[in-house]
Amino acid sequence: MTSFTKIAGVAVAGLVLMTSFAQAGNTVVDSKPIYKFGKIAGCQLASGEFPDDIFVINKGVAVLKAGTQVKWSLPDTYAKGTYTLLADLAAGKSVFVSNAIPGGVEAGHACKAKAL
Repeated sequence: MTSFTKIAGVAVAGLVLMTSFAQAGNTVVDSKPIYKFGKIAGCQLASGEFPDDIFVINKGVAVLKAGTQVKWSLPDTYAKGTYTLLADLAAGKSVFVSNAIPGGVEAGHACKAKAL
């Protein structure tokens, strides 16, 4: 075997190997959205330095009916409560809950919620 044949063989092997790695790195995954059809609520702390208000959010695809209770909390704080929807809440919409946290808390806390 000549040295040219050896070099060509190594080059082809390297090209095949690099092509395999490149294709593996650019793998396309079929990422279909996952829809959850239950009562899915979220919440967000209102803006301000020491907010005492929250927004209750419908994060599902179905309407949250009037009378639905939403249990919310701010982890790592004393703040928690339950809010009863007074009217239907459409998907993606929110409702403002005034004075939900008497005295307020520092801004920037995460809010967790669950529709009951």
